[in-house]
Amino acid sequence: LAHPDVLKRVYDAGHQIGIHTWSHPAMSSLTLDQQIAEIVNTAKIIKQIIGVVPTVWRPPYYAVNDDVLKVLHTNSVP
Repeated sequence: LAHPDVLKRVYDAGHQIGIHTWSHPAMSSLTLDQQIAEIVNTAKIIKQIIGVVPTVWRPPYYAVNDDVLKVLHTNSVP
């Protein structure tokens, strides 16, 4: 949020933008609601800045479990 101009400039230069979560938690240790907030809310903000929802995501610490994967596949960003 502090530097939307940097995100926009990087995107406009042709770089791929991905999600790495909002607060960098180990996703597999979060509740379902926290997982959704980390991924979906971050995607919403990115969409507001560059106009598209990222299609790639790298979880912090590669901490993924089946619940996290369900969140990714069942939640959309308006």
